[in-house]
Amino acid sequence: MQTEPRVWKVSKINRLAAPGVALITLAQDKFNPNADYMDDEGVWWCDYYDQLGAPTVINDTEPIDNIYGVITCAGTQTIKVRGSYKKLKITYFNKEQEIETLKGSWHFYFNNVDASDLVAISTNGVADNEIKIKFLGEGEYIGKELTVRYTPLIGDSVDFQLPIVSL
Repeated sequence: MQTEPRVWKVSKINRLAAPGVALITLAQDKFNPNADYMDDEGVWWCDYYDQLGAPTVINDTEPIDNIYGVITCAGTQTIKVRGSYKKLKITYFNKEQEIETLKGSWHFYFNNVDASDLVAISTNGVADNEIKIKFLGEGEYIGKELTVRYTPLIGDSVDFQLPIVSL
């Protein structure tokens, strides 16, 4: 008999050829009574906070002028057509001191046009503030720049340009 809820996390997002269709791979995770929480509406929030107790509500009126993010990548600052996965990392700073990464989502663009269907994403074996991406486009994209954007739940988005090169 199960006494704890089943917890799952997204371990890989693979965008398929058809626009708007993705194959999502889930991995079962361990229930953590110190970080998994059910709100008054019966909705589960997993890995939502670091300490015991209900999640802290963020005060949107607090200034975040000194907080900024930086995206870095492993190896060269290019991505190859049909190449291997490249690891990207978002790091946030308050003034010059590194802080906990703001929760958010990753997006991909060419000239501000969504390019998510051209990028395979994996979160296997990486930290919470990292992803691995693989460019699925063909040769016509060589010489163009893929904009990688991290959009936090609060604050400004962070962009990073990755030139597309041949394999």
